[in-house]
Amino acid sequence: METVGKIATGLVILVFGIIFGGWVLSVLWGWIVVPIFAAPALTVAHGVGLKTMFAYFTIHSTDAQDKTKPTMTRLAKAMGVQVCYGLIALLSGWIIHYFI
Repeated sequence: METVGKIATGLVILVFGIIFGGWVLSVLWGWIVVPIFAAPALTVAHGVGLKTMFAYFTIHSTDAQDKTKPTMTRLAKAMGVQVCYGLIALLSGWIIHYFI
């Protein structure tokens, strides 16, 4: 039961982080980009979508420099991280685009 609680807590934190990050991006966009470039304002959904896209393009693996693990293990994990982040970004984007 403890594992289910940890998973549920992790999912709640993940969803909160995504929505909060989208809100922050939409506010910052309105404060900075709109006045400078006369760009349209972003909704929170647009902010969430852009944040998801930016996060996908800027992911970093912390295990890449860990020389104590075998090279193939590090490469396999890096590939798995890339695939998982890509799938998560696509799933998030697919859901988000229904709100835009």
